[in-house]
Amino acid sequence: MDKSTQTFKDQNLINIRPQIEFKEIHSNPIQSFQDKTLRPILKLQHDTILLVYHEFLNNHKIDFKRLTPLQRNIKIEISIKQNQPLQAMLKGMIIAYFTFDEITFWQLNKITINKRMQQLLIKRIQSTFIE
Repeated sequence: MDKSTQTFKDQNLINIRPQIEFKEIHSNPIQSFQDKTLRPILKLQHDTILLVYHEFLNNHKIDFKRLTPLQRNIKIEISIKQNQPLQAMLKGMIIAYFTFDEITFWQLNKITINKRMQQLLIKRIQSTFIE
């Protein structure tokens, strides 16, 4: 892909992200990446993430209606941390919206960013099941 095509693609990826207000503190680059990249993409992909998670629940015959809120939160956390195919699918749904520079940054900081991505996914899914 030539540079102008990549720039056009990257700009389109940024333009479709929802705007999220956050207090910009002199933070480290990982925190900045979380606020400027991960959070907007998670918000953009919210409905799709929930759809994929509900499909996971159906496929594994997990009835959330019978679980207490605490049990639900534990089930969500365990399922995302321990089910590698689910984890890979959810991560892929986020990484697919990275720009070229963001992919490069992610590759250099993959372990830390993947942990943050996982925690953000867990919190986002848990927050949708609050009664």
